[in-house]
Parts: sequence; structure tokens; C-alpha cells
Amino acid sequence: HAFDHYDTIFCSGPQQEAELKEAEQREVLPAKTCVHYGYPLLEELKQRSAEKKVVENKVLIAPTWYTEGILNTCILELVNYLSEASKEIWIRPHPEFTKRNPKVFKQLLAKTKGSDAIRFDTSPSVYTHLADAGILVTDRSGIALEYAFARQRPVLFIDTPLKIQNTEVAQFSMEPLENKYRNQLGISVLPTELDKVGETIHQLESSAAGYRTSIRTVEQEVVFMPAHWQNGVDYIMSQLTF
Repeated sequence: HAFDHYDTIFCSGPQQEAELKEAEQREVLPAKTCVHYGYPLLEELKQRSAEKKVVENKVLIAPTWYTEGILNTCILELVNYLSEASKEIWIRPHPEFTKRNPKVFKQLLAKTKGSDAIRFDTSPSVYTHLADAGILVTDRSGIALEYAFARQRPVLFIDTPLKIQNTEVAQFSMEPLENKYRNQLGISVLPTELDKVGETIHQLESSAAGYRTSIRTVEQEVVFMPAHWQNGVDYIMSQLTF
């Protein structure tokens, strides 16, 4: 487990703490100090989103990085159907994708070069286009949580195979957040049914207000609120010696 050898973890939410404690019991590890801290990046994204008006016609495709993700399997077909729906399309490849798959990325750039409707976002800042996108399209990326919570808008998921980087994941009793809450945060479309993305986006746009309650409920379940930030400050101060 990536966090096995840390003494203290500032936890973003309850499930992270629960997973850490489960790993401790399973591996017979020393108990960690879990500080209920939250996710300041999310609050920054909320602020940026509040400052920008939603561009309703703008679609941001922001997948995760793995062999069976959108950019490795179905991106050209996906943008073709989005173009038919007269959408302004932005593709934000994960930095790990461009690092690990430079040839694939160059091929993608070459194949989409002639399209005025397709643009790429490779800037370091996630805020630029996430903050004003009318629709987010992703696969198994945690960016779905950030977008839904910050914008209070639903997500279009492409139902690619599960992303499993840790082969021991089956030993944990908890389902990953990125998989657990998909139905509450939006609608999933199979890679073999991409011809449905246009009508699905229309459905999400027309029912966006109805998703706000479920999105807020999920956020309250998975993220410690900003009031918890003081816990982090207090903990650091308690560890300092003068």
C-alpha cells in the first residue's frame, strides 16, 4: 500500500481513513495518525468555478491514464459523435498519459489537427477548462468528483474497464470512490454505444438541476469540509518544537 510507511496522513475524507485502518489490520502495521483535513484543491476549484460562467456548449474530455482508457481506445469515435452534436471539444490528457504514451499522443494530435472543433489542454493548471465546461466526459478518473462537486453538474462517464493499478485491491472491502458513486454523479455509456453520447449529454443538460441534491450528498459523504482544515494546522503546530 502506498501509505504503509507513513506515520501521519492528512485524510481528504472518511473512506481514505477507513482504507488506511483496514490496511493496518490486514498487514499488521503500526497505527497511523489520521488527521481529518479535507481537500483544499476542491475549494480552490469551487472558487474558480464561481468566478467563471459555464460555457454550455463546451465539452471537456479528461480521462485517466491506463491502457484501456478513452485516449487509448475510443477517443476518435467519441469526438466524432461529439462533433455531430455541435460541441466545442477540449481534450485534457492526463500528464501520465503524455509521459508514458508520447507516440500515441502525437498520433492523436496529428489525426485531429484538421478539426476546428477539437482543442487540447496540456497546461499544468487543471482549473482553466474544468471551471467553465458545460459537460465533463471521463472514464475512471477522480476528476469526475472534482468537477461534480465544484460545478454541481453531472458527468458523462464512458464505461471503460475498471482501472486496477493495485493488484491487491480485491483484498479491501471498500469499493473505490471513482466506481462507487458513478450513478449519483451522472450517466455511463458503454464504449460500444458511443452513438448515444449526443442524446445522453442532452439528457444530462436537461436534468442538471436534479443532480445537485445527489451530488451534494455524495460530497458530504466523501470529503471532509473546509472547517476541518484547522485540524491540519493544529496538528502541525503540536509537532513543532521551539
